[in-house]
Amino acid sequence: MQEVEYERMYEAEQVSWWFRARRRILSDVIGRLSLPSDTQIVDIGCGTGGNLPMLEAYGEVTGVEYSPTGAQFARTRTESQVVEGSATDTSLEDGTFDLATMLDVLEHLEDDQAGLDEVYRVLKPGGHFVFTVPAFMMLWSAHDEALHHHRRYRRPELNKKLAEAGFVVDWISYYNTSLFPPVAAIRLARKLIGGGEASADGVEVPPKPINAILEGLFAVERHVVGRLRLPFGVSLIGVARKG
Repeated sequence: MQEVEYERMYEAEQVSWWFRARRRILSDVIGRLSLPSDTQIVDIGCGTGGNLPMLEAYGEVTGVEYSPTGAQFARTRTESQVVEGSATDTSLEDGTFDLATMLDVLEHLEDDQAGLDEVYRVLKPGGHFVFTVPAFMMLWSAHDEALHHHRRYRRPELNKKLAEAGFVVDWISYYNTSLFPPVAAIRLARKLIGGGEASADGVEVPPKPINAILEGLFAVERHVVGRLRLPFGVSLIGVARKG
């Protein structure tokens, strides 16, 4: 990720519709898991730490972030431990965590299979893995380039990679489905006629009324994500377990 994006993300994470709605969906997904009372959680690739306070509602949290800039921002949000480390080599002990999260992280890894192997290693047997990634290469845009993405995913591809790492997949679904048509139209139009700066979508906060409408449209999916398998969306979300 470009360094300037960390500051922009830090400023937007508390107000932007995309981050706020995603946290509401993730909180609902995690709240439905069977987690022990003393749950140990690791957020690998925690970025500027916007998800750490949400995760703290479910247990003791450790954040892992490769960028010193991102880790520094994250520490201002939380009293949880934030360590600097690679998503493919966290230096954490084997079999330590009941829940691991990688929230829009896998796409940043040149070797995403190594990242999945690392998650599997640090989880306890039966531990849960909650993940999100961007979907469909047809949506590739300046947003992906600004964030140094290597790929966007389809559900069968991600399911196969998880199985190869040893995970038992509980479910994977597309989400951000209601906003897929306008997002796809805008990004495809930009490919055809140009336009759009090399910057990340979601960190430019729209006027409050529009921001609230977009958050509501996205967040309402928390009622169906994990219960129904949505057929398409801007992103993928899922839960797997260490066998």
